[in-house]
Amino acid sequence: MYCKNCNEFYPDNLPGCPNCGQPADSEQPPEKRMNKTLPVLVSVLAGAVIVVAIALLLVYNSQNNSQQSKPAETTAAATEMTQTAPEENTPTVNAVVPLTTVAPTTKPKATQPPTTAAPAVSSTRYCTLCQEYVTLRSEPSHSASAITRVPKNASVGFVSELQNSEYIKVVYNGQTGYVMKAYFTETANPGSRQLLYCRARESCSLRSKPGSDNTTKITSIMRGDAVQATGVSESVNNQLYQEVLFKGYRGYVLAAVFNPDPNGPTYTGN
Repeated sequence: MYCKNCNEFYPDNLPGCPNCGQPADSEQPPEKRMNKTLPVLVSVLAGAVIVVAIALLLVYNSQNNSQQSKPAETTAAATEMTQTAPEENTPTVNAVVPLTTVAPTTKPKATQPPTTAAPAVSSTRYCTLCQEYVTLRSEPSHSASAITRVPKNASVGFVSELQNSEYIKVVYNGQTGYVMKAYFTETANPGSRQLLYCRARESCSLRSKPGSDNTTKITSIMRGDAVQATGVSESVNNQLYQEVLFKGYRGYVLAAVFNPDPNGPTYTGN
């Protein structure tokens, strides 16, 4: 029991308090009992509060850890649901195609090719020395493309001479081109004019004067080339020389070297 005076505990079989001598009594004052039990209750309550606080802290930490690990799973699950969820409630929108006004098509007007002014014609030439026709070509060359044919005795408009060329520029039936000069004469009647072909082994000389003087050489005439003989001839040292027209030149050649047949015998000098 507790002493009424000093509140010390002593055994019940003692007649009084061994500390202060207070005689024993069966009843103790309530305030004395409360004063003795209060520290014990406070200690118990403090321990309980500490235990609860520790428990709450552990629960809070575990919830934080679980919440930090869940977002990735939640995001993946949400993504999967977004990808696989059927679009049942999505309304179907019909695309509206705007009407376009098509302008009426108009056929383009045919454009005329630009017209080239015809070259000036200075005189007339006549195709008198050919057998049937002469080819009008696009360029002054044997390999140039053919434009048309100029038949025998037809007339052409003479445009110009070409320097050191067998061709002249002419206009025939409104078409401009090039023809070999040797086949054409200034008049419709060729008179004594004649077409001759060089039948030398390789070439022969066109000279400014009849004879074999090399100082008077103008140019060379190759085997197969055509010249126009004017009908004028002259004998020098018992050899006959003819006046001819070739590539715009006028001169003399040894008559024996030339033949009216393009496939005539080759001149050998005998």
